[in-house]
Amino acid sequence: MLLLFIVSYPALVFLHICYPDSKGAKILQFPVIKFSCHAISLLTLLLLIVVSTIESSHSVSKSRTLRSEYSRVHNNSYLKLRRECNYELFGDDFPLRPSSPSVTDILITLWITGLVYQECNQIFTNGILEHLSIYNFLDFSLLSAYVATLSLRYWTMLKFHDALDTLQKTPVTCNDVEQVYWLNTDRLRWSQDDPINVLEGLFAIANIISFFRISYLLPANEILGPLQISLGRMIKVSH
Repeated sequence: MLLLFIVSYPALVFLHICYPDSKGAKILQFPVIKFSCHAISLLTLLLLIVVSTIESSHSVSKSRTLRSEYSRVHNNSYLKLRRECNYELFGDDFPLRPSSPSVTDILITLWITGLVYQECNQIFTNGILEHLSIYNFLDFSLLSAYVATLSLRYWTMLKFHDALDTLQKTPVTCNDVEQVYWLNTDRLRWSQDDPINVLEGLFAIANIISFFRISYLLPANEILGPLQISLGRMIKVSH
């Protein structure tokens, strides 16, 4: 039954958006269905986070270098800058930064966009005063961290293409040396405040908050639910 619901969930969402008064769409209005949808969405986001973390650890490819991918830029621009400007730069060749988002990045972007829309809709419907709570504060912190992370990730990709366009022009000058930085993915040659370093810190914080939000699901468990409620009451009494 659960598998059938998961398979039919996209169709139900489509009905809910396009035909909210239909019988199929009203299924999503049942409390147990709402809870199940929220749980599925949260678990899917956590799964995407795990996949994204694994992908980022294997993002550096020795086969994807400036010479192999953009030989013309390497021969006509990069080597010329090293020779004429007396810069060592990043050696004879170097691995490249990601130039386009992965499928996982796109899915996370869509998920976060939906969560931001949901959060804004709740504020608009209930009012900002009614929206103030510890869980909503966690949601706001989570979404802020993810939005900042995704913004920095896409910004570095834009800088990559901007640097590549600059180096593809002829002739290049010594003023274009700084553009090479945005092509290199060797972390040993990055500055401490490189956007990738910053976004990975934010991404780690957001991941911790995401897993902490699993506490939403604990009250539904017959063992963990009462335990969580008891701990919450004990903390209130102690204060």
